[in-house]
Amino acid sequence: MLPSSGTGGSEVRRVSFSIRPATIGDYEQLCCVWEVGDALHREALPHIFRSSGEPPMDRANVQALIAGPNSAIIVADAGGEVIGVMTILEKLVTATAIKVARRYVEIDNMAVKQSAQRQGVGRALIDAAADWARGRGVTRLELNVYEFNEAAAALYRGAGFSTQNRRMTRQISN
Repeated sequence: MLPSSGTGGSEVRRVSFSIRPATIGDYEQLCCVWEVGDALHREALPHIFRSSGEPPMDRANVQALIAGPNSAIIVADAGGEVIGVMTILEKLVTATAIKVARRYVEIDNMAVKQSAQRQGVGRALIDAAADWARGRGVTRLELNVYEFNEAAAALYRGAGFSTQNRRMTRQISN
């Protein structure tokens, strides 16, 4: 069982929650929370993200991530309601002529319902991911965040993340 978090932080919080592993029984609620992040990305980057009318992830893929030997989905649960979700993946990079072999845990996806944002949910999920990684002997967390998502970037900086590299794009015309 992952550690639980009360209301977190020094301020009085309105939402009380615990952190636990997701189950396939959470599937519909996971999709609802993922939609929060997906909608934010579609609005900011419509040339990359779209709405297909399909669930953000099919049930079989969710089950595989939950059961996978190198992955997990963890949730913030407020009295049976999933208010936050994080997908984490253990990654292995093999050595090359210029790179060392390394293992790390990637925070692949995180979303928190709007009503529960800025109440310690994201931070508690990050802390749970760190605990999961430590339990596997992994000492590094990594993630990607889009530049437009300043709130997420601030959360990650506050949780001790720093920028390691930056992917840049340029629109060209024919």
